[in-house]
Formats: sequence, structure tokens, C-alpha cells
Amino acid sequence: MTLSFNIFNKIITLLFLLITVLEVFGYDTSFFGVVPTNYTIKDIENIKPENSYPCPKESSYDVSLEITTKKGEKFLTCDYQYLCSKENEKCILFNAPMGLDEYYSPGYDNNVYGKAYEIYKSYEHLILVGCSKERYKQKKCNTDTCNSDKDCFSNSCVNGVCMANKNNPIYLCRPVKENSEVKVKCLSSFEENCKNDSDCTSNASCTKDNVCVIERIEENNSQNYTTIIIIGIIAAIVVILILIFILYKKGKIGCKM
Repeated sequence: MTLSFNIFNKIITLLFLLITVLEVFGYDTSFFGVVPTNYTIKDIENIKPENSYPCPKESSYDVSLEITTKKGEKFLTCDYQYLCSKENEKCILFNAPMGLDEYYSPGYDNNVYGKAYEIYKSYEHLILVGCSKERYKQKKCNTDTCNSDKDCFSNSCVNGVCMANKNNPIYLCRPVKENSEVKVKCLSSFEENCKNDSDCTSNASCTKDNVCVIERIEENNSQNYTTIIIIGIIAAIVVILILIFILYKKGKIGCKM
């Protein structure tokens, strides 16, 4: 009995040591959501991306991810998804097996939906993507319901919707490949203001509304198609009216007296 008790004590001690090590050297990589950090944008952009297994604790997941550049080139790397804002010096880590853009769109279109994610070791949630005023009015963006500014990473809750905040822009940091070098770069996040494509993170483009969005459907082209359809309908109506007028003049259409 004494021997069994000693073995039991050793097992318990080892378990406590294992828990302590996990607490000291990292968090649970299976956790899906937001992890607060002490990193600043400068710290994050100094990270040297690895392509290893398991990925380091400062990465978003323990397995490497295939990322596609804006030019269509694919490369494998551990993913580092951090969101930083102007008002908050400390950035947050988005811990997930896929890119943030894979979760914000409900379909194969350009619509954006800002979801609330659990904060690590907390019962609270945080909505990471806020809507620009322009796209919210166009019903191209919406979010989970917020009750106060603190529910939104943008720190702007308006009528239950997280909105992009020009005074507190959000930057999304992710691995990029430039001149054959893989590095982490922080650029304007989704629905944030931009002037050109190079201002936007990941594979996002600067749309005609001057906000960063991943264009699964080219918005400028879709606008052109709509214009062409409208012009076509008007032209068809005009042709029909001309034909009716010609037939009427020839006496083929008219009222019999």
C-alpha cells in the first residue's frame, strides 16, 4: 500500500509540473479565439517566421499553413495573425488554424461579417472586424451584436454593430513574401480605410469604397456588368417602340373603325 501511495504521489507531482510548464512556456494551442499579448507592432514585425512542426508558441497554430500572395504565389509557413490598433499599444493574437478572412465571410461573395471570439482565460468575447459606414449602408457588412465599445476591437459600437473607427484603425499582421523573403507585416485590416491595394493586409484589395476587402468577385467588374445590363434593357425597349411606331405608320397596327 505504501509503495502504491508513493507512486500515486509521484504521478500527481509530475502532473503538477507538466501543468506548470504549460503555463510558463505557452498556452493551449487547441484554443480557438483571441489571446492577449505584450507584443507591439514593432515586436511582431521583427518575428522571423518558421516553417516547422510544431510551430512556435507565438504563432497562431501548431501546423504550417499554405499562404497565397497577392501575385498568386504560394508558400508554406507557420502563421502569425496579430491584430493591433492605434489606441492599444499591446496587440492580440488570433489563434486559429485558418486566416481571419476564412471566418468573416458567410459565402463566396464580398460581404463581411464580424464575428465575436472568446478571449483566452476569460468569459468575455471580442469582435475583431468592424464595418465601414459605406459598406454597412450598402448591406455588405454586419457583425455579431455588441453591447458596448469594449465588445469591439475597434472600440466603436453603434446601435449594436461594431464599426470601423477612423480614430482607432486596426492593422492585421500576417506572413508575407517579398523578394523571396518571408516576413511578418502589419497592414490595414478588413473594412479599414485605404488608398491602394498595397495598404491592405493579406489578399485584400482596396475597393472603390476605399476600404480593404477580399474581392471574391471583382466589384468594379460587377458594377460594369450591371451598367451593361441596364443599357441593354433600355436599348431593347427603344427598339421595340421604334418597331411598333413603324408598323403603326404602315397601317398594320391600328384601330378598325
